[in-house]
Amino acid sequence: MKPLKTTLTVLLFSLLLQACVYEDEFETSHGSSEKYDWNERYEKTHTPDSKLHLYLPTTPNAAPSPLILILPGGCYAYHAKDYEGTNWVPFVLKSGYAAAVLEYNLPWGNPDSPIDHVNRTISYLKNTSELNIDPEHIGIMGFSAGGHLASLISTQTDKDSRPAFQVLFYPITSMEDKHTNTFTHKVCRENLLGTSPSSSLKAKYSSYLNIDPNTPPAFIAVGNKDNTVSVENSYAYIDALTQNNIKNTIIIAPKGDHGYIEWSNLTNVRQTLRKWLTDQLSPEENQTTQKEAH
Repeated sequence: MKPLKTTLTVLLFSLLLQACVYEDEFETSHGSSEKYDWNERYEKTHTPDSKLHLYLPTTPNAAPSPLILILPGGCYAYHAKDYEGTNWVPFVLKSGYAAAVLEYNLPWGNPDSPIDHVNRTISYLKNTSELNIDPEHIGIMGFSAGGHLASLISTQTDKDSRPAFQVLFYPITSMEDKHTNTFTHKVCRENLLGTSPSSSLKAKYSSYLNIDPNTPPAFIAVGNKDNTVSVENSYAYIDALTQNNIKNTIIIAPKGDHGYIEWSNLTNVRQTLRKWLTDQLSPEENQTTQKEAH
């Protein structure tokens, strides 16, 4: 494994993740977060024309809920909305957040389409009072290409519209040739940017090149044996975050591949992430990045 140039937390757990990736109609599923076991699969209400699936607490007159918006992967060609979407809803609810799973617009060479869709969705979540969502604590979670989209929202939107934090699983963070060195990654880039993107277009949609002081804190989980999206994408993103003094945590599964890794220690990863998510709600939140010898 290439040594990281920056200081970061390396938690060597094995984890299960599923590999990677339509409009603005909303489905709301109500339920108390206390009724869900965080390892339990949650079956969403099936409404064929729904694109944003909301899972909100039902406690009347409760304080506004923090929320995590989940973006499934699928190489910008489809949505892995179970493994990288609704399967994570119980975990999010148990962690004290409301949840939303978005089947965002697919780009087919128009990269602004999914970005605009996510931005409109975040605006809807922030400004729809009957949802009772805390607009200051809306985070974003993305997987693979969905992780790329989450990182774009975290680095390229107006600072007042950015999420409070970002959780990225085995993300794409670069469209540059040096990081786009697998067949699947090249297909994802073609789906997003077209067949012959210019160097400037590749740079524009390489989120690791666009991190600034307004980028929110990041939690990244990645497998070191990922042959679908090079782990260098995560390393480059973490390096850039650290250079900009953005708090970050990375978990590296030493033998993990893209998507499915291992069931055995998934609980450890989720427990670590749950603690991190709890920290995001605390005004005393004071994470540090550090390097563990291994």
